[in-house]
Amino acid sequence: SLLRGWELEIMTGAHPKSFGSANNYFDTHGQGPIEFMLTLTMERGSDSDTQWDTFRAGTEKAIRIQIDSGVQIGTGDNHTLTLDMWGAYEHVTPFDSEDRGNNIDVALFRGMYDETAGDLIDVKTITNVSAI
Repeated sequence: SLLRGWELEIMTGAHPKSFGSANNYFDTHGQGPIEFMLTLTMERGSDSDTQWDTFRAGTEKAIRIQIDSGVQIGTGDNHTLTLDMWGAYEHVTPFDSEDRGNNIDVALFRGMYDETAGDLIDVKTITNVSAI
């Protein structure tokens, strides 16, 4: 009853490096820090107000988005995508818009490195599909 939509952008940190050679393409690549930004579109209510309070307090938190297709693999698990993220809200806009008489809040959640777990985003998938 909270999440209306979401968008995840993962910045891999890979970047081209050119060293002034005669090549018309880059010579090699480098690896910078991996980052992510998660935009959440939420139905306005007590749950979204809690996220607003978390933003105002500057509290770091974990967010999980799990997509379960409902399609079972043989007699085992369902096809599933799980995104576990650690970070903090960079910006929350209460009453950002309105949709069919319902108020909508929008939040931008930025990944932060979790010293305890040793990561900032963990992507897990269960599937038997070898190519997408």
